[in-house]
Amino acid sequence: MKLEKITYSHEEAGDRSWTISDFVLKDINLLVGKNASGKSMTLNIVGGLARSLKTKQVFYSGKWDLQFDNKGSKIRYELEMKKQKVVMENFYVDSKCLIDRGIGGFGEIYSVTEKKFMKFQPPDDELAVVARRDSIQHPYLEPLNEWARNLRLYHFGDRLGQDRPILLNKDFDLSLDPSDEHATGQIFHEGDRLFHLEFKKNVIENMRDVGYALDDILIESLSAIRTQNDPRDSYVLCVKESGLKGFTDQIIMSSGMFRALSIVIHLNYSLLSGKPSCLIIDDIGEGLDFERSCNLIEVVMNKAKASSVQLIMSTNDRFVMNKVPLEYWSVIRRKAHTSEIINKENSPELFEDFKFTGLNNFDFFARYLED
Repeated sequence: MKLEKITYSHEEAGDRSWTISDFVLKDINLLVGKNASGKSMTLNIVGGLARSLKTKQVFYSGKWDLQFDNKGSKIRYELEMKKQKVVMENFYVDSKCLIDRGIGGFGEIYSVTEKKFMKFQPPDDELAVVARRDSIQHPYLEPLNEWARNLRLYHFGDRLGQDRPILLNKDFDLSLDPSDEHATGQIFHEGDRLFHLEFKKNVIENMRDVGYALDDILIESLSAIRTQNDPRDSYVLCVKESGLKGFTDQIIMSSGMFRALSIVIHLNYSLLSGKPSCLIIDDIGEGLDFERSCNLIEVVMNKAKASSVQLIMSTNDRFVMNKVPLEYWSVIRRKAHTSEIINKENSPELFEDFKFTGLNNFDFFARYLED
């Protein structure tokens, strides 16, 4: 299932209000804009909703209207939360409302086996699409929950687990959350265990494509280090760079190299697992040099094209902008309490005319949208 359109608002009448409307998405998307234009907020409200659907905990207040394509069937999910309470929740399949819920949790939900609507009242701090999930009575809720469980959000400018050791017991078992962007070492360990040489080979090849010539990757024990009150041993990721005699561990590895390694590890694990629905990378290429930034984008885009994963990236880096074709662009700019989206879907003439100017992609951003 793929996300087709996002509309979101926060505190519509307050001083901290913010709105983004009708953000139409494709299979591959690059959200570009200046600092404070709303790029990260847009990606975080998608990731935050997915997290709420997965964990049953509400992390944001606001009003969502998300539209999906599920193999030709159209799904729409509307949700409004205030002070961590549900005040409105609607779920549609092909324009037919199957959940209609209001203040206090009161509402109706359609039962497939009974072939009729049933009154219900889940707690007003729980999402009905999660609380009433039932593959027999309400199978139409499965695609939304699967989408949420298999969404991955990465903040490329963060540490992505570089400062986090891999904690393993004596049997090398670990508790793994595949959606944890900081669990890079754990993901590598599990990918190596499940997929063996194919996984490691793919990671090394992709790192070479980015511009980091590696011969091997492994995890190494830090036997002298234990986390306080944790009996498990600590391990770290280590890479063998071509031309160097020894291994470089994650503690002394450059932050740019580790972030690129992290994205490559997470991406290959998700694809080999066969479960990714949506891959979101905020500020992709941040901190990398021009050549490696461009190479990383190419690696990620090529893997997305060869799979069923939907890719959403964001950047304010001119080099990244020049690497990604304009057809994948969505330009975001902030006007007071509203973030506007301009892309090929809502402004086709603007994009078509620019093709004949002979300018590069960043000039498109600067010429039309940076004022």
